[in-house]
Amino acid sequence: NFDDYDSGDEETSGFVTKEAEEAEKSGQEAGRPGSLLNRMISHGNKKTEDQIAREAREAAAANPGAGGADQA
Repeated sequence: NFDDYDSGDEETSGFVTKEAEEAEKSGQEAGRPGSLLNRMISHGNKKTEDQIAREAREAAAANPGAGGADQA
């Protein structure tokens, strides 16, 4: 489970670190497509995007008159 970061063992940590170093050297900052590193980064990005969208909806609901382009 990507969310349970404390459950990682030394072998997995070493593997991900090695994969990250290799990806950086080859110019693939998010890792090789389909790799564990790539999936972890994609999962984190998705969670961040979801959180930003949720916070924007909450802010809009709390202040419905703010920020609308159609406001005159």
